[in-house]
Amino acid sequence: MRLTARILAMSLLVGAIPARAGFIEDWRFEVGVDRDDTNPSSQFSIHEQVEQPFHASQLVEFLGSVASSQYDFDWNSGGGTFDISASLDLAGTNTGIANAVSSGFIFIRPSVPLIVSGAGTLDYSLSADPMFSAVSLSVSRVSPFMQLGGDSESYDTIGGVQSASFAIAMNDVTLPANDLYAIGFGFRTQALASTAGSRATATGSAHFEITALPEPATLWLLAIGCFAIRRRDRFHSQREDSAAMDSAEPAILSAV
Repeated sequence: MRLTARILAMSLLVGAIPARAGFIEDWRFEVGVDRDDTNPSSQFSIHEQVEQPFHASQLVEFLGSVASSQYDFDWNSGGGTFDISASLDLAGTNTGIANAVSSGFIFIRPSVPLIVSGAGTLDYSLSADPMFSAVSLSVSRVSPFMQLGGDSESYDTIGGVQSASFAIAMNDVTLPANDLYAIGFGFRTQALASTAGSRATATGSAHFEITALPEPATLWLLAIGCFAIRRRDRFHSQREDSAAMDSAEPAILSAV
């Protein structure tokens, strides 16, 4: 019993110490509006300075359209959470193509294996045809490039103008140590020619969670603790069965 308690205490202690989960190496976030029927044709805000923790916002207003994002990032050596919210309000155009965008990449080079998961939402309203909206999540190895996971959805007005909400999810993706990875997100609304006077709007969110895989020592201690508990429970069960048989024996003998 004392050995079991000691093993469990050690397991909890080691599990409470976060594994070295590596670090954020770089990031790049941008929000903006671009049109191909005006001069100048675009305006973007770009943020590339890594700050910890990171609680910031970006806003661009351009020719009657607005794109904005807010960031709420917090992480340490054991992982972290990364939340992005975006709002896009795009004015239609007489000619050409117009876009409102919020997108970015977080570059991570872990010193131990990590697990990354993500979820996203988009509420959109496309009030004229043709218009388009999209949201995406992704995680990729940078070099050589390989997409490891992600999800995306897009909607257009081919079937008529519409407003709706939808959600996407990126299941757990394991990132081996020492490679460089890019965790990406994107929100977009688009309006094509003949949509002047109408608007394509969207609000969206993206959430990423990063955790470190338990170190081998932690897994070993947890396994030993579980084994000891199972063995103890089996021992007590056998003793209870034996006691029950002993108490039942006189009754059986008297019945005979």
